[in-house]
Amino acid sequence: MNRLTAELKRFVREEEGLEMVEYAVVGGLLIAAGAAVWTALGENVTQIINEIIATMGGTPA
Repeated sequence: MNRLTAELKRFVREEEGLEMVEYAVVGGLLIAAGAAVWTALGENVTQIINEIIATMGGTPA
């Protein structure tokens, strides 16, 4: 039991585990921001393409 307690204390003192969690949080935030930008751009691009198609006399999708 003492060894388990010592290992847990060592793990808490180590900063590598915390750094990995921080990197995971930052990565998740970047992915969320990228998805939001991608969604916003996708809607605008679709609208522009439909306007071009309508100007050329076609039927927008």
